Amino acid sequence: MGLKKKHITLFLSFALFTSALWVIHRELGHFSYFDIRRAITAIPSQRILLSFFCSIVSYLLLTGNDLLALLHIGRRIPYGKTIFASFLSYAISYNVGFSVFSSGSIRYRLYSPLGLSLFDVGQITAFCGMSFWIGALALGGGAFLLEPPTLFVTLGIHWSARTVGVLCLSLLSGIFLLSFWGKTITLAGHTIKFPSTRLLSSQLILAAFDWLSASLVLFLLLPSSPDMHYLSFLGLFVICELSGGMSQVPGGLGVFDSLFLVLLSPHYSSPTLMGSLLIYRLIYYILPLLIATFSLMFLEASVLLKGKPMATSIFSAISPSIPTIFSILTFISGLILLASGATPGIENRLLFLKKIFPLALLETSHFLGSVTGLFLLFLSRGLALRLREAHTGVVLLLISGTVFSLFKGADYEEAIVLLIVAVSLAPARKIFYRRSRFMEQPFSFTWFLLIITAVASTVWLGLFSFRHVPYSHELWWQVAFEKDAPRFLRMLLGITILTLCFSLWRLSRPARVKPSKLTAEDLSLARMLVSLSPEASSALALTGDKYFLFSSNKNAMIMYQVRESHWIAMGDPIGDVDDSRELIWLFTEMADRYGGQVAFYEVGETFIDTYIELGFSLIKIGEKALVSLEDFSLEGSHFKSQRHTISQKEKEGVIFKIYPPQDVPSILSQLKEVSDGWLSTKNTKEKGFSLGFFSESYIASCPVAVLIQDNTIIAFANVWEGANKETLSIDLMRYRPDTSPGLMDYLFLKLILFGKDNGFKWFDLGMAPLSGLRDHRLAPLWNRLGHLIYRHGEHFYNFQGIRQYKDKYRPIWVPQYLAFSPKGPLTGFLLDISLLISGGFHGLWGK
Repeated sequence: MGLKKKHITLFLSFALFTSALWVIHRELGHFSYFDIRRAITAIPSQRILLSFFCSIVSYLLLTGNDLLALLHIGRRIPYGKTIFASFLSYAISYNVGFSVFSSGSIRYRLYSPLGLSLFDVGQITAFCGMSFWIGALALGGGAFLLEPPTLFVTLGIHWSARTVGVLCLSLLSGIFLLSFWGKTITLAGHTIKFPSTRLLSSQLILAAFDWLSASLVLFLLLPSSPDMHYLSFLGLFVICELSGGMSQVPGGLGVFDSLFLVLLSPHYSSPTLMGSLLIYRLIYYILPLLIATFSLMFLEASVLLKGKPMATSIFSAISPSIPTIFSILTFISGLILLASGATPGIENRLLFLKKIFPLALLETSHFLGSVTGLFLLFLSRGLALRLREAHTGVVLLLISGTVFSLFKGADYEEAIVLLIVAVSLAPARKIFYRRSRFMEQPFSFTWFLLIITAVASTVWLGLFSFRHVPYSHELWWQVAFEKDAPRFLRMLLGITILTLCFSLWRLSRPARVKPSKLTAEDLSLARMLVSLSPEASSALALTGDKYFLFSSNKNAMIMYQVRESHWIAMGDPIGDVDDSRELIWLFTEMADRYGGQVAFYEVGETFIDTYIELGFSLIKIGEKALVSLEDFSLEGSHFKSQRHTISQKEKEGVIFKIYPPQDVPSILSQLKEVSDGWLSTKNTKEKGFSLGFFSESYIASCPVAVLIQDNTIIAFANVWEGANKETLSIDLMRYRPDTSPGLMDYLFLKLILFGKDNGFKWFDLGMAPLSGLRDHRLAPLWNRLGHLIYRHGEHFYNFQGIRQYKDKYRPIWVPQYLAFSPKGPLTGFLLDISLLISGGFHGLWGK
């Protein structure tokens, strides 16, 4: 259902953009491309500089929203980092569209490494969104009330405009009343309060000046008009801006522009308005995005040069956003090349080229430049997915596009832009670490729709630019320096064929199949990877109750289960680190193809950066106890009781022995008898997923430690051994019901001493659930809830007892996390994980 809603939203945005394009076409119907070019060149350079200054002021004011928001929620972050994070979120979200979600996700990526929770970031995003609306209500309402736009007067509804103004100011007054009364909202257990009246007043002043600055960016680009005063313009600007924002089209592109053309057409000619809009978009949208990119590259250079710890920490926080930024810039670069190929060249530049280069070079460069633009649109998706292949391809295409721009029309402006993007992107190679092939990646519906929209816009732009040229069949074959229209037709045919071929190829690809049951080959490969893994817990892959996803070169794997719409991986990937990072992406993409949400259960800190890059949320679920065996000793008063346990059991005639895997089948019947007796006293059933269970094939795959008394096995534990003797651990620990107390302590101690004597580095005692969660008033809700259960949930589970038992061995406690997709609620993931471990509802509720 969620996917259908997403597609409906995209279709609505596409429909709005298409309608806006039709309106623009209608408004410009009596004019030519050259009229718009003349309108742009007619804008005085002083006004362009003033407009650029107002844009700077507007973005500086926008960063103040984050500062006020942090003050409102009582969190402190260094001033410089706040300004930087705020600017990046606005510069990117304004160009991406879906500003609530895009700015929220970008803020979370930038603020979470600085200690802010998902809820904190949500409050900041809501606060900044509120600033946008109260500024619109204040200035829009004031403008409508004091000077209704001429259009409303012409239509005879000027009183309606003033009524709208009164309503806007009334809504604003209502917000201030709620703030004065101190109203709060409870959402998902969180209490959200309105800003104080003082803070709200500051927010209003900041928002109002931001709206004034942003509107002046466009107003200064328009020529003076006796019947268009700034106050009247401001009301129309608010209408256009709100309409563009609500359309969810990136930057309100098309929607804002078409409405602006319609509302101001009584005062200015359409070419004048269109020329001003183009410069406005360059100054207020494209340039901030480029500045954000250069800032990131400066920070990366500071990191590479070292010695700048603040730059290093900032860069580590914002690096996950770099692929998104370069993906947008690459898409824009492709649009520039396509738009350039669909419009006439500048006459004096073509005459200059005619004197130096042959016609064939110009024709070839024009066609290849447009094809390069189309390929940049496609590969921009690869940058968003962090593909190394896409990084290399985009850099080469940008350099090629730079050369083609110069040879096809001496378009040095676009050549400079393309070269700057290429030079900025090239050093960022390490961020694009994924080694998957671009053609193997899923091509999202959203991206495909964006490309179709871009190609359709290019077609419209070309038809509009050459509408004065009468069509004939001979036009296709005319070749000359001054023949721009034939070049456009040939370019149009080329990009249309390439787009159709790519679309047909994607549609004809065989459907991906859902995971099937395990095969002997799968288990054999998993066994090999487990044997090479230093993590002893990797042996959980041998239980046979999980699916496997292997990397293309079979050097890494993920073990997972699927329950309902949740695809839950057990632990971090196993195998090569670089291949494992790639595999996390592939696993997430595979789940997304089937509408699933992903979680990685009980993971460490090795791949946290990759989980954050994917937009996952992380919560701490406990701590794992690791005993250092290199310096472990039972000497001293602390281990007095442990030494007594060993002495007592040896006096009782208990013998410790380890059977290698090849000898385990000879004792399986006795082990089964011990296991059945243990289960009968526990009133429970076998567990799974994150715990092993008694299966002859599984038990026989590992060494087994046994305790023998009177020639009878009275207890056992299957032993996990990490590669290179890195870690040693156990899974099942079972004993006969009629044995004496202290048997498990004796087995633990003997295994730890066995690991020390045989050169193992660590003994893994496993995780203590909910251990290490803090009950601080600023801690996230999950931490406080988990701490409460840990302290008072002994009736359901011996949380504190497990921690205290493992603490006897003086371990190092290592945090463990759940990384999960924010598309799914946390409660749903936790329930399905519990059901997978317990084997269903019966096992979940059974003691």
